Amino acid sequence: MGRLRLARQDVEAELRRSERLLGEAEALGKVGTWEFDAERNELYSSAENCRLFFGPGSSKGSRLEDYFEAVHPDDRAELGRQNDELLAGRGSPHAEFRVVWPDGSVHWIFGHKQVMRNARGEWVRQIGTNADITERKHAEEELRRRVRQLEAAEAELRGQREQLAALSRRLIEAQEAERRAVARELHDDFGQVLTALRLHLQKNGGTHEESIELVDQAIGRMHDLALDLRPAILDDLGLAAALRWYVAREAQRAGLEVRLDVAELSQRLPPAIETTCFRLVQEALTNVARHAQARSVTVALAEAPGEVRLSVCDDGRGFEMADARKRANAGQSQGLVGMRERVQLAGGELQIDASCGRGTSVRARFPRGDEP
Repeated sequence: MGRLRLARQDVEAELRRSERLLGEAEALGKVGTWEFDAERNELYSSAENCRLFFGPGSSKGSRLEDYFEAVHPDDRAELGRQNDELLAGRGSPHAEFRVVWPDGSVHWIFGHKQVMRNARGEWVRQIGTNADITERKHAEEELRRRVRQLEAAEAELRGQREQLAALSRRLIEAQEAERRAVARELHDDFGQVLTALRLHLQKNGGTHEESIELVDQAIGRMHDLALDLRPAILDDLGLAAALRWYVAREAQRAGLEVRLDVAELSQRLPPAIETTCFRLVQEALTNVARHAQARSVTVALAEAPGEVRLSVCDDGRGFEMADARKRANAGQSQGLVGMRERVQLAGGELQIDASCGRGTSVRARFPRGDEP
């Protein structure tokens, strides 16, 4: 008997030790356990489970109703519905809900529950675990708050970009309208004045050859200036005709061998895209003449399904894109920036491929706005 008593004392001591270690583990992990026996109407709830629902030092937790009453009023109906579905043999064993401690503080709990049934399929026992997920929920809410702030900032930035884009488009349109007006004035008014002066010098006779030559030079320069500002052929005949005229003119001026591959478009492009394409070729050929030391240039305009493609490729010395970007960021060279901005404002995409010793390719794509 003495040995049996000692053995039982050892088992009880080991059981108490196991219970103590389990309690410490639950407190450390903020996880509580519970069990409800429906046949005996008995509830077991670990100390940590009581703390999760009622806070430290609370005397509540002896009745199942105490736990339901601790649930946040806004979560009770949903939690009750989930419990009914689980007892009926369907639904998820997991639930997330809030509890309100006696001091008014709100805490989040993640619960997992299992239902035990007898041979007739009737539930007789429930066991479960509850874990404190308050910190996780606060972190999620903080993350959502920051995401909302970021989305609001992005929306504001998007609005500002759209406003800047609209302003840039209006500025470009105003510049083109001003160029058109100045070119027309140069051609119509100043051109007529210079032509009248030339006729007057010729009519009066005498030795005015030098003066007439100067007037002729002035008329030529005025004519070139008017064409550079805004060639009438672009407005009157469209992009393809304007490119053929302009590329031939610049090739003669710069002494370049030019291969022109300009297709006749099925119909005219929107004015903004026509102007952007012309200015892009104008800027690219100006760069070739000034910097590239090229012998030949290829200018191509073609239609593709849903879009128009434009390219200017030379066999010059090229340049390093990284260096060009640094100069542009430093405000030393805005040519590439201006080209890219113009193309983007017209709804297109621009690709520039260049490296030292192998020439430069400028390629742009624009959507056909007139197609379904």
